[in-house]
Amino acid sequence: MKIICEHGELGHPYAATLQYCGHDVIFWMTSKSLIDLYDETKPDLILYEPKSQVLIQLLLQQSVLKCKTRQFPIYYTSPANPAQLIGKEEEKYKCDIVLLDHTLPPQAAEIAEKLFEGGFKVKLFAGNLLNSPFQLGALTSYKEYGAAIASSKIVVDVTGRWALTAWMNGKICLEESEKDLDSLDGTVYNTIEDVIHITKFLLDNPKKYASLVKQNKEKVASNTYFQSVGQIFESLELIEEKNRVLKVFDEKIRNLLR
Repeated sequence: MKIICEHGELGHPYAATLQYCGHDVIFWMTSKSLIDLYDETKPDLILYEPKSQVLIQLLLQQSVLKCKTRQFPIYYTSPANPAQLIGKEEEKYKCDIVLLDHTLPPQAAEIAEKLFEGGFKVKLFAGNLLNSPFQLGALTSYKEYGAAIASSKIVVDVTGRWALTAWMNGKICLEESEKDLDSLDGTVYNTIEDVIHITKFLLDNPKKYASLVKQNKEKVASNTYFQSVGQIFESLELIEEKNRVLKVFDEKIRNLLR
């Protein structure tokens, strides 16, 4: 299928999943006319961000758009990104602990410093300058994020975005908790001291580490963008496309989660 995906934080992982499954994906930048892009590409489907709902409905009412359309689903916890699962371990990313995102708060540099003082090999990837000796620049693609996560042992998730991706890659993710949240035992921290203590405990206890990895993989296997894309196709009564996506997941991804 030829699919227009609106360019944005919601759209990128859906586009990556669709491309992985062999679909022809065209990004729509909101600075460009959707009507012009539609006329140029003649898509079978348009997937859009919530902010564009009024525009899409207006164009449908005016019969300007004659293809199927659907808004990207919104999740409290985003599904795991398959594009990041296929990242390979690389020496330049290899470390005990990784902190990463497009933009990281100053707290990330402080955590990295304390982890280093605790004897851990730390790497920090962010697009904003943190004035940290552990910062190695920005990651510019989903595969780079995947490689960085796959090459670490523990991800310290200071932005609340990486848990499921880390779990898919068989890694432990430490998440900050400012309130009582449901989480796996031993993976939530409130202070930097918690991060040091949990990291040391997990790396010194490989059986506990392996047990959490197994539990996390089982939890995440039913919550990936493959299932979400399949649900989009099902809602559009595109059952053949839904089955195709789930077949790709079963044949190429599921075995990696065992």
